[in-house]
Amino acid sequence: MKAKRKNLIIRAMVCAIFGALIGFIVTESIGIAGSPGQRTAAVWLGYSRLATYYEKEEIYQDKMKTLNDAYEKYCKDQGLNPKDSNNMTQWMNTETDLAAKLYANYANAQTDSQNALNQSLKEEFTFATEELEATCDRVSQISSAAWAGLIGLFVGFFMALCSLSRKMGFVKKILAALGIALLSAGLGALSGLFAETVYKALVPEDLGSLATLLARGLGWSVMGLGVGFSVGLIRPRLKKILLCSLGGFLGAFLGGCLFEIFAQLITTNGVMARGLALLSMGALIGIGVGFFLGQQLEEAG
Repeated sequence: MKAKRKNLIIRAMVCAIFGALIGFIVTESIGIAGSPGQRTAAVWLGYSRLATYYEKEEIYQDKMKTLNDAYEKYCKDQGLNPKDSNNMTQWMNTETDLAAKLYANYANAQTDSQNALNQSLKEEFTFATEELEATCDRVSQISSAAWAGLIGLFVGFFMALCSLSRKMGFVKKILAALGIALLSAGLGALSGLFAETVYKALVPEDLGSLATLLARGLGWSVMGLGVGFSVGLIRPRLKKILLCSLGGFLGAFLGGCLFEIFAQLITTNGVMARGLALLSMGALIGIGVGFFLGQQLEEAG
């Protein structure tokens, strides 16, 4: 029985990782992950100028980060405190050409971003600032829901494939897995909306805070809950549904926390941070669901 439980956990983990990998590739390819997701959502809502602003803002953030990284490297090499503004002046006077180039790129990108925002505010919102802010919130919610929904779709589909009876016909099995995946996608989309609500209500400006870590984990946990719940509906029993939901919830919560940690450690590549976190989340969901299913199998045996 222990061997069956181990095999069940491994099979569930592999299927969930594969689903997370496919979901990662698809969401990155069609541009609904991270900052590109906001541009895509703005286009969906019919705000092309606002989409241009998101594009310019991403460039501005990249240029600002490049400038800060160069300055902090200089301070580290010289043993200086980067928070002391006098050291910024010293750096610009010492590494004049590099500092001037990076600062010019930063300033130009900032201007382009602000001009794009002003153009959107004028042409698409007739200077109604509150309407613009509300639309930006809606854009974030839609992009988050679309991303989480697709991740839930693929993880749910492959988890269902490994959980459905091998005696089912191929077509019937695919159709059943699709039905489970659609439910998982719907709950995943809800998790995206929930996550944005949590971030807006609870997370302070300090992106490295514990509150951000927990909020990210809670946001992702609803996606895992949906996957686990959907898989639990295969030959459903109340205890099975509850255990699968719990396994998915815990696995995705830890995966969300890992994403925040990866995002802090891998500051130069958001795509890599998302990829590592999604694969980790897939593995944890698979382990969580497989563990509780195996535990139930032992009890039944």
